[in-house]
Amino acid sequence: MDRFVTEGTTVLFDPVCGVVDEVVIACEGGEYLRPLHKAPWTRAGERLPSSVPAVEQRLAGDFFCAPFAKARPDLPLHGWAANGDWQRVKAPSNMRGMQTAI
Repeated sequence: MDRFVTEGTTVLFDPVCGVVDEVVIACEGGEYLRPLHKAPWTRAGERLPSSVPAVEQRLAGDFFCAPFAKARPDLPLHGWAANGDWQRVKAPSNMRGMQTAI
């Protein structure tokens, strides 16, 4: 799990399936806003059958998908972006502080 932190905001990114797992925003008065949902089975650590697409097994927060549905029989549900492992790559020098994943 990769953690990205800036003043008042933390983002957890899971490179397995490209899931933005959690976003935590600090609010006034010591409260925190967590606007993203996690499926009950991910919170409980439950293992789903291997026949369930990887993106559904890890369903949390938000994920990148292309196409949104199953476009062809040989593609997994929501495409490879949502079912593959992402890798961090070096950001170009003109993008200070930015991260790029593929």
